[in-house]
Amino acid sequence: MEQEKTASEIVMDKLNTLPDIILKRENELLDKQTEFDDLTLKHTQTRNKVYSDVEGEWNLETGKPIFTNDFKRKTETERRLNQISEFIDEEAKLTKLSRELAEDKLQVEFLKRKFRAFEVVGLVISSR
Repeated sequence: MEQEKTASEIVMDKLNTLPDIILKRENELLDKQTEFDDLTLKHTQTRNKVYSDVEGEWNLETGKPIFTNDFKRKTETERRLNQISEFIDEEAKLTKLSRELAEDKLQVEFLKRKFRAFEVVGLVISSR
């Protein structure tokens, strides 16, 4: 028959295992943050390229820009971006990743608080 662990053994197990779990989760969080940052950069570059293309279009007959003010340029840029399926997919993925990052950060913070609580309990038990 297996012996039940004492409170002190349970606390020590948690103090030994939680740091590895926290480290693993933080590494996963870092990987996800890197993916988010890379995708954000790509997304921004695409937006800037399309805007630059729109801004650079000129009416050859009049010698004036086709899109004469910032509002018209931004509107045309959005219209063109909405026709790029990869851009739309990236936007959806960015939204999803943003939510996942927020949730993962909360979970890591919870694990850290849990670890600190076990540290306190361990100190109380060891002072007896």
